[in-house]
Amino acid sequence: MMAESCPDANTASKLEDSEYIKTLSRPLNILSDSASDRIAKKNALSAVSAGTKGLNPDQISSLFAAKSVRVPLLRCFADPVEKCRETSISLVSSMVQKASDLTTVLPYLIPVLSSRLDQDVEPAEEIRLMLIKLLLSVVNLSKAVFTPGVDEAVKILQTTVTDAFPDVRKESCSLIISLCTHTPRALSAHCPPLAKALIPSLQHRHAAVRIQTLRALTSLMLVDATALDELQDALRALTMDRSQSVREALFAMAATWLLKLMDRYSIGYKVLPILLAGLVDEVVSVKAACFKALDEIGALYEVEWPDRVKEDLDYSVGLGGVLLEARPRVGVRHLARDNTQKIIGKIVDGLHDWNADVRAKSASILAAFLPLTEKNATGYMGNLLPAIYKVLAADVDATVIRETLKATEIIGRYVEPDVYLSLVLSHSSMNPDASTTFSIGCLRSLGALISGTPVSAIQASHRAQIAKALSDSDMVGSENVAVLLEVSIVTKALASRMAQGGGVGSEGYTLFVVLMTLESVNGNDKIPGWLQMQKNTEDAFELFAQAHGHASPADLVPLYFNAFLASFESRAKDWTRFSTADLRTLDKFLKKSKNVVGSRIGPLISVFTEGISEGKDVEVRESLLKTFHALVSPFPPALDHFGALASFSTDIVNKVALPCAVWRAGRKMPPSRGYAMQIISALLDPRAATNATSNSAQIGYIPLASVETFLTEGNSYVPVTIACLEEDLTWIRVEACVALEHLLNGAARCNAKFTAHAFKIMYPELLKRLDDASDDVRIQACKAFMAFSAAINVWHAQNALPADGTNGYVHEGVYVETRLDSVHWIEMIKGVAIHVDDSNMNIQDAASEALVALSKLAPVEVAREQLAAAQSKFRNSEKIGSVVQRVFSF
Repeated sequence: MMAESCPDANTASKLEDSEYIKTLSRPLNILSDSASDRIAKKNALSAVSAGTKGLNPDQISSLFAAKSVRVPLLRCFADPVEKCRETSISLVSSMVQKASDLTTVLPYLIPVLSSRLDQDVEPAEEIRLMLIKLLLSVVNLSKAVFTPGVDEAVKILQTTVTDAFPDVRKESCSLIISLCTHTPRALSAHCPPLAKALIPSLQHRHAAVRIQTLRALTSLMLVDATALDELQDALRALTMDRSQSVREALFAMAATWLLKLMDRYSIGYKVLPILLAGLVDEVVSVKAACFKALDEIGALYEVEWPDRVKEDLDYSVGLGGVLLEARPRVGVRHLARDNTQKIIGKIVDGLHDWNADVRAKSASILAAFLPLTEKNATGYMGNLLPAIYKVLAADVDATVIRETLKATEIIGRYVEPDVYLSLVLSHSSMNPDASTTFSIGCLRSLGALISGTPVSAIQASHRAQIAKALSDSDMVGSENVAVLLEVSIVTKALASRMAQGGGVGSEGYTLFVVLMTLESVNGNDKIPGWLQMQKNTEDAFELFAQAHGHASPADLVPLYFNAFLASFESRAKDWTRFSTADLRTLDKFLKKSKNVVGSRIGPLISVFTEGISEGKDVEVRESLLKTFHALVSPFPPALDHFGALASFSTDIVNKVALPCAVWRAGRKMPPSRGYAMQIISALLDPRAATNATSNSAQIGYIPLASVETFLTEGNSYVPVTIACLEEDLTWIRVEACVALEHLLNGAARCNAKFTAHAFKIMYPELLKRLDDASDDVRIQACKAFMAFSAAINVWHAQNALPADGTNGYVHEGVYVETRLDSVHWIEMIKGVAIHVDDSNMNIQDAASEALVALSKLAPVEVAREQLAAAQSKFRNSEKIGSVVQRVFSF
């Protein structure tokens, strides 16, 4: 095609005979001679340059047309001497700038440039830069005339856009822009391969190269946008570019496409996400520019599609979002809605990307996109929410989590609770074998959705659905603190909405149970998430109380106490060692209910009686007994807050404590017996009011009549307590001694009726405890012996010594003992006396007091004989001497 522009033979002959060409014949001949050395060529080029300085544009054009000039100069482009190549290119460039017509030189210049810029032909990067600049000048000067040379130019660009020299790449991009401006039709067929060739330059280390590449792509796509799909990944990466200038160029490119592309609305879903990324850019000026561009795009849409926006055309402030203070204009909203399906699909793909930065940016784009679509995004939640679950469940990048939660909150703002609850709750429960991480993802999503939902949108039915889902055994009943942390976040979000005006309905009880279960979880600051979970639960309780109109969470207990306790009573029969959540919750609830529980002792006993029934796992018994002990200790006990404990104390002993204190085989059983003893000791606490004269006399909290029943022959109380004196665990033996001490002291103060049988079975076991391996047990056994002596003293006072001097009498055919036989006193005094000589001073003192108390009640001859025998044998005669003195002075 270019051959058609070549001069004919006559014209060429005239050019060759021109005077100004003849003056250059010698230097041109030197340039044509292959034998010329570098200095000669250099001087020749200088001469040609000097000879062309005074020529006008037409004359320069004539020079180019002359073969004798053109050939030597262009041949120097390939000269082996770099300086000659450089000078010749510089000379030709200056002539091109001055020439009035480049038509005659184009057919010869373009092939030369193509050959020199071919892969690895021109080694000098500065010369490659001069060559590409020369080609750019030719295109800019020839404009549409260059159309026949577009194919060769594209061939050159395929190489130069990937050149190692950054400046060559930049000039190549400038050349592309020029070709797009002057020869768009001829270039359109070459746009896709050129665009593909430019992709590597988008990742170039020089920001200037990346910027110029974006400008070149802007022009290329305006000519032909078929290659846009291949650019998507590279352009998405640039939204996170470290250079602000690069990002500005990228967003300007997206705005230009959406404003000027002929088919801009058909490819809007490919370009709009790029501009949306600008709305969440960290630089304020960049965001402002993107907002302005988006507004212009919306205005253009309104002009081009008036029928679509006619009904919605308004400029009032609407719902808005965290990114847009005012509601976006109608045109922008319609453009977003037209592309919602495809854009959300691309966002979902981005959320699944392996690169954390891409996932974070995709979440940010989602947050920017949702305020544009508003409720129109509802139909795509089935695809979007599962992707959000996955990110929130398994992602370890804090930025990704933060941005995703922000976007999820915006979903809650625009999507109806009926929609997202049906999806999230069904997804979290559809697969019982779902992993813990999946549950965490669902819960995090639910918490963010609730936080973003307006208070007025969450109805009572929605709150009931959420509370029911949270109360599931796989949620609040989980042993995984990570799951419980998310449950606490959702609960806090729901309680916040209720406190802000949502009110409390039938879901209140369920939510109260969830909060109590969370509060009961045991842990410490070494367990990740536990402290935050407890803080969330505390905050949620405060908000829940506000929703009820109360100032403190403690005020909620009376509201839900009966229902809460009834639910435990119905489940108690099914408790096993795996029911840890229930047992923990009951314990925490009763401790929190200390000002209320005293008025519901009857139902409470029913729960515990069922829980410790025969066949229950030892772990269940132990947990319940610990809980009950906390209710009767320390003094004054919570159960006696309303003064009703005494009315139920007998049932507590007979139905709760004694059944668990009975010996059973098993290494795990002793602690349960110990806790049972602690309950009995607390109920016999001498600090409780004891009235020995009225009909309502009681020992601790146990009525006198019940205590007298405990002391009768055939009752299990004394044998069970004595059996606990044989336990392997020291603290249980101590508790058993304390229980006996409190029982005997209280009974003595209240003048209870005693029998010889009770004394006879007690003292041998107490004597054994004086030989215990633990000094604590020995000291407590001495105290029990002192209480034993007080009880015998009362027994003696109640039963006068028979006139015949015997130890009893026959009443209605039954022998009634009123005194213990001497053999018993001998055993007791001898057994206690030996410990007065103990090496431990504390044991000496305790045993001395017990010996004095016993010796004063024993027959005089027995006491004198046994004390004398001990005094003669003991090392510490002074100690036993003081005992003898105290006894016989009495």
